[in-house]
Amino acid sequence: MKQKVIFFIIAIILTACSSNPSITSTEVPSVEPSKTTIATLPALPTNTSEPSPTVTPIPIGGGQLLVAFYASGNCGSCIIIGDFFTGEVLFKIPLSADYQTGNIFWSPDGKNILYSDPATSRMNVLLFNLETGKSKKLGDYPPKGGTPEIINSLKYVKWSYDSEYVMYDVLWEDGQLQKSYFSTKDGTSNSYESGFTNWFPDSRTMFSIYGGKDSYNVESATFAPVSTGILSKFNAVQVLQDFIILEKDKAKISAIPFPSNWNDALAWQYDTLNSQIVTLATLSKEIKNGKIHVSIAEKVNDNKIVLIGYVTISDQISYFMKLIDLQNLPAEIQPDDIFQEWGDMPLIVSHDGKYYLKSFCTFIEKCPNYSPNYKDGIVRGWGFQVVSFDGVEQALPTNLSQFKEVTKVFIFSTSNGLPGGIAFYWK
Repeated sequence: MKQKVIFFIIAIILTACSSNPSITSTEVPSVEPSKTTIATLPALPTNTSEPSPTVTPIPIGGGQLLVAFYASGNCGSCIIIGDFFTGEVLFKIPLSADYQTGNIFWSPDGKNILYSDPATSRMNVLLFNLETGKSKKLGDYPPKGGTPEIINSLKYVKWSYDSEYVMYDVLWEDGQLQKSYFSTKDGTSNSYESGFTNWFPDSRTMFSIYGGKDSYNVESATFAPVSTGILSKFNAVQVLQDFIILEKDKAKISAIPFPSNWNDALAWQYDTLNSQIVTLATLSKEIKNGKIHVSIAEKVNDNKIVLIGYVTISDQISYFMKLIDLQNLPAEIQPDDIFQEWGDMPLIVSHDGKYYLKSFCTFIEKCPNYSPNYKDGIVRGWGFQVVSFDGVEQALPTNLSQFKEVTKVFIFSTSNGLPGGIAFYWK
């Protein structure tokens, strides 16, 4: 599983502002890899009410679980990139202010992250490359003369399937014409005056599932009329490289394949309408009157995808996660697939499809609200747990206190209820 991402439960957004000057150069100084050799710094505050593991550590199926998060410590204010299991700090990316946070987006190959760095009344958007250890500024927003209503807010961020390009939109950048920004992985950026949300399978052509009727190829810089507006009739909610996830019936999750000639407008009008709709998953009979909403649909391998979302039953919302075997459809979402605690939220699945990472609130009674300790960088008592699909939990670690160079982390609750200011990549 390559990406975190992301989601739709209403919660609280914490926006961080700064009075420090913005970065003026287009390239941030090189960030040298570092190791956690300093042990005298204060440990990250923890909460004693977090769940107590009842089992010994289990194998994690190989690989690394990388994490990137906004923090402060001996790096000043920075983004930490490190190994979640060992606490080794791999990179420290300097930021321009003492207190700030934002969202982080890993590329599918794990070699780059897209992040934001707010400064004064502007927001810098940057790419950091883990191979070179350098950041490249893509631009600052809003454009000069604009009056932002909200800064440090990116939306519709999506990397191309081959990790060569990333697209993003800036929320409320200046109240003018909506733009879709895109950049190559080496930081060459551009924009097009239309709102795009997804990539076609070629990883070069942008389009939107929200009623869009056009597309734009980022390499040829050509516009083409493509009637993807048909997807709104299907209630399309997620796009994978092979097919499109639908929510036609709230009791089940369906999919249709991409039209074989997806760059032809007529293919969307005829091939899509005549496509066979495949049912991926249904609610079991034990879950009566439930409604499904998909937040994440991602490919694990050629035979499996993972669906993460929530089920609404009598106005009560609970997250679910289901690993779908494409050779044995439809899958059935059962009560055991639903997380009963409000603060329990699945985030990412391991590359071998055997484990997943969930977040949880370490003091459940405070979950719907800000923690009283938010001024200390703990907006909510987030913990993280590795769990196998048979339900066995990894004993350690459960938080970010293993990163000894860090004194505070700036994690906030996003509008979909998931932790912001942090992102994971299972390598």
